[in-house]
Amino acid sequence: MVLPALMILFANDFSQSLLINKEYTERFWCLNVYKKNDSSNYRTILKDCRTDKTEWLFASDGSIRLSNGKCLEVKGVSEIGGPSLRARSCDGSSAQQFIVEGDRDMLTITQNNLYLTSVHHPKEGEGTQMSSLYVAKRDRVLYWKCY
Repeated sequence: MVLPALMILFANDFSQSLLINKEYTERFWCLNVYKKNDSSNYRTILKDCRTDKTEWLFASDGSIRLSNGKCLEVKGVSEIGGPSLRARSCDGSSAQQFIVEGDRDMLTITQNNLYLTSVHHPKEGEGTQMSSLYVAKRDRVLYWKCY
């Protein structure tokens, strides 16, 4: 399934059992990539969807791919403690396998019981990381939607 972009989903319906984020205005932060200098790897960051969107493909092998053939991959530890993400050449490794659940309006993206998240009240250019469900529900953003 090709998706135009993955946007953080904020909700103001606090009756839900899984709170998304305590925001009252819609934000337009999309999962994007940034290539640092001459590196072959891309770092994942948040960018304004209205001006800078990255298209993603959810492939049948569990990978999440860019149009240039790179795959989303979990690596190392981010500056806020959880494993961070990057896009690099697809190799079929378990670091590039994800489970995407939900529909176009409310998705979760997981790997090894960790959720693709962003910090609470994110800003443009901030990175993304993988967090436990508890941390994602309490402090971070848990859901994404197609934009």
